[in-house]
Formats: sequence, C-alpha cells, structure tokens
Amino acid sequence: ALRTLALGADGIVTQARWTSGLNQALSLWMFARQAWSGEGSLDPLLDDFFEGCYGPAASAMRAYFRYWHLRWLDFRGCFRGEALHALRLKGFQEFDRARSLLETAHSTPGIQPASLHRIQQEISFLENARHSWSFLALVDSGLLDSE
Repeated sequence: ALRTLALGADGIVTQARWTSGLNQALSLWMFARQAWSGEGSLDPLLDDFFEGCYGPAASAMRAYFRYWHLRWLDFRGCFRGEALHALRLKGFQEFDRARSLLETAHSTPGIQPASLHRIQQEISFLENARHSWSFLALVDSGLLDSE
C-alpha cells in the first residue's frame, strides 16, 4: 500500500494488471486519497490523478472525462427501467466527440508508453460502448426485436 501511495495515481495501475477504464480508476483513486488524507478539495486530487496517470496528456484526458463522464452514466442508465430509450439518451455524435478528445490525448507529444496504453484502452472501451449503442438503437427503433 505504501509503495502504491509513493507512486501516486500511477500506482493504481502499475501494481496490478489493471483492466478497468478511467471512471473506475478515478473512483478508486479519489476514494483512496480521501480515506488516506481526508482532503476535501476535489480539484487538486483530480489534477494529481490526471497528471499521474496521463502525464503530458493530462489536460486532454481531463477534457475527455468532463465531456464523457455524465454521458456514460446516462448510457448505463439505458439498461435499467421498463424500456430501452437509447435514441433519446444519446446520439452517435457524442461518441464521435468523445473519440476526438481521446485522439487529441493519444497524439500528445512526450507521452509515456504506460499512459499511451491507458488512453488506447479507453479508446477500446469507448468503441465497445459505441457498438453496443448501435445495437440498442436498433432495438429502440423497433427495427430489431429485443426478445
């Protein structure tokens, strides 16, 4: 635990085989930092997380997170409730915008291989979500029977 703390945000993903996305990593980091130090201000913690995990691409990844996080919560919400309303919640242009933000982060000069890998992993998660969304859009439109 102390080694992970000494590594900062990078310790979350370097001390074990990390296969989760940004939202889960950030949640774990924020919980651990709050439990360890009781810091109340979120902005310094967010800066520490993004700088530690993404180095020079920190500002691009923070922009991606700000844009995509609430949209992702909406996306997960389409799996709950009495009916699927995928088309009402989100359009494909939002996935395209999120992908563009990730591409900006991916092309940042001077990025370390570990940070690059994390960004590539997030791109993969986003693409999987987009493909799922395509299926849900067909179900929601009535063009495909969900049964």
